[in-house]
This record gives sequence, structure tokens and C-alpha cells, in this order.
Amino acid sequence: NYDLGIAIDKLYSFIWNEFCDWYIEFAKISLYNGTDEDKVRTAYVLNEVFRNCLKLLHPFMPFVTSEIYNDLVNYDGKDLKMVNLNMILKKK
Repeated sequence: NYDLGIAIDKLYSFIWNEFCDWYIEFAKISLYNGTDEDKVRTAYVLNEVFRNCLKLLHPFMPFVTSEIYNDLVNYDGKDLKMVNLNMILKKK
């Protein structure tokens, strides 16, 4: 017996109460006042968690999550600092 209502409720609760209320608020400190390495690290973690949340939401909202997922920043090992740090700093 699968209860999809419980699954989406748990996911909604995590995204809203943990990710948005706590982590994004704490991440702002590092993004605005941290070193360049801190900014890249924080942006990477935010991106990774958000991407995984979108993957979990995809069965419930396929078209919306697909559009958002395709527009997210992709981090590729060696280019992490050079390419993505410049994008982060330009958005200030």
C-alpha cells in the first residue's frame, strides 16, 4: 500500500522547514561575508541539495521540475572555482 500523500508531505516539510527556513538563511552569511572558497562551497551545497529535491519532486510535478532542473548550474570538477565563482560574484 503506497500512500503518495505522505511522501509528498514529508518532502514538502523538508524543503520548506529545513532547507528554506534554515539552510538558505545560514548560507546567506557565507555567501555575503565569506571568502571566495566559502562562497563556492556554499553555492555548491545549495545547488546539490536543491537538485536532489527536484529529483524527488519530479514524479509529482514533472514539467515544472524538469524546467527548473535544466536551468541549474552544473559543477564540473576542475571548472568549479573559475567558472562558477565568477557567476556567483557577478550576481552580487
